[in-house]
Amino acid sequence: MIKKLRIRFVAIAMAAVFAVLFVIMLVINLINYSNVRTQADDLTYKIATHSGGFDRFFDGTTPPEGQTTSPLDAEQGQPQEGTPPDFGRTDREGKRDETPFETRFFVVTVEGDQVTTNTSQIAAVSEDEAVAMAQKALAGNKTKGYQGVYRYLVDGDTVIFVDCTRQLDYAKTFLIISLCTAAGGLLAVFALVVLFSGKVVKPFVQNYERQKRFVTEASHELKTPLTIISANNELVEIEAGESDFTHAISKQVERMTVMVKNMTALARLDEMDILKDKAEFDLSAAIDDVASTFQAPLGEGYSVKIDEGVRYLGNESLIRQLTSVLLDNAVKYAEGPTTLSLVGGKHPVLTVSNPSSDSDGDHSAYLDRFGRGEQARAKGEGSGIGLALAKEIVSLHHGKIEVFQQKGIFTVRIIL
Repeated sequence: MIKKLRIRFVAIAMAAVFAVLFVIMLVINLINYSNVRTQADDLTYKIATHSGGFDRFFDGTTPPEGQTTSPLDAEQGQPQEGTPPDFGRTDREGKRDETPFETRFFVVTVEGDQVTTNTSQIAAVSEDEAVAMAQKALAGNKTKGYQGVYRYLVDGDTVIFVDCTRQLDYAKTFLIISLCTAAGGLLAVFALVVLFSGKVVKPFVQNYERQKRFVTEASHELKTPLTIISANNELVEIEAGESDFTHAISKQVERMTVMVKNMTALARLDEMDILKDKAEFDLSAAIDDVASTFQAPLGEGYSVKIDEGVRYLGNESLIRQLTSVLLDNAVKYAEGPTTLSLVGGKHPVLTVSNPSSDSDGDHSAYLDRFGRGEQARAKGEGSGIGLALAKEIVSLHHGKIEVFQQKGIFTVRIIL
């Protein structure tokens, strides 16, 4: 029990942390990638609005031939004669604006059969490759996008391509670093959660253990007075004869005995972390054996359809008890012929169905402890423990149990 609770706590905690980190990493990397794309679009737009190059940034001037010193006058701190205005300008980070010299781009203009290319600012792309890329961009229905590592802008008959290799590499590196950091954070949180999970669940485990111990002890304590009441009731019937009163007492004692038995069985199942005494057995024979004992209680119309030779790996005693619980439930509440069926396969399916006056729909609440329907309350029979016991047995076998009603037929389906 403690192990299961700790595993569940760790799983929920780690799922929450993973979800938060995933959202953070996703948002950060999307913003980073968006910035790369925005900067590339700005560059293509600037090139497009400056005659396909950065020459307009310099007002048509170029640095003096052979210029090797700083373009700023050493004495006055002003640009020397003939120096492009941008050479003395600084950007927001206080660095020289080297954008025109760092940017690798090429421009292709297609006007009918005449094609003009400018690949002087890039060495990785030939003129033929540039033309092919431009024609592909012009043939599409987008004005901007990516072709490999090149961001392009379609401006009429002109296509401007900017090499974004470095920026995309930075974005990819940032993605890898952020993912590694997130993974390291997850591992650290996992170690801490596992370390402290025992202390977190300890109060719940202690409370659960006290409740379980109370149920077990109460069940044992109730056996003695029930035995005495039953014996005294039989003596009264011997001396004074049977009456409605003694019959009612006998019926309630029988009901209480079954309830105590089921509560004790539930308490024992709760103590099992794993299925014990598991072995392969003939499931068909075991279920048929139990089903045959209910022929008289269920009366005419009771039918059993069992595939022969179905083998199963599990606890045979618990499977027999499971079948008995389902059929006993039918004895109490069935309002017509009951049908039990077993279909073989990789996961055998055991089904018990019978007519019922309960409303159609999902009745999964019946699987809860002391969960009872309107029909059960009206009859005053049962305790709401039977199907809860069946659920625990199925859970120990890693199976699935479903309870539903359709067109007036109440069905319990178990997939083992």
